[in-house]
Amino acid sequence: MKNINESLEIIKNSKLFLEYKKNNPKIFLINAFGIIEQNEIEWELNFYNPKTKMITTFSEDDYEEEEQLSQESKPEELIVEKIKFSLGDAYELLKRESSSETVSKYITILQSKDKKPIWNFTLLTASLNVIKIKIDAVTGKIISKDKESILSFKK
Repeated sequence: MKNINESLEIIKNSKLFLEYKKNNPKIFLINAFGIIEQNEIEWELNFYNPKTKMITTFSEDDYEEEEQLSQESKPEELIVEKIKFSLGDAYELLKRESSSETVSKYITILQSKDKKPIWNFTLLTASLNVIKIKIDAVTGKIISKDKESILSFKK
């Protein structure tokens, strides 16, 4: 499974990113999004430009400017060097934590909260449950875990 550092390195060395960065030198990484399927993940990395307030999403072969944040919003920088508990470690923990369920999709967002990297997972199960688990990406400790039926969303 490709870790975030591998994808970040590929993207930061791509012609698309280098050209974009030349014109937007102050951008910084704010989060990463991925869906784990068959033990593989393709990362989308979101960068924030404080000058334009725009978020730009990069994948390994493309990019897209997405949205402009409000003036009072400023996302935290995600510093991947702080991560000690890897995606592979988190995935193994998730499998143990959800062993009573058949998980059909693992969705993850890696983000920074209070200057700490956090794995934020949403697991979709065959029994129509959604399991949300947040894991400290430094210590590997579970911050929170919630389980809810998809059917409860229909109100």
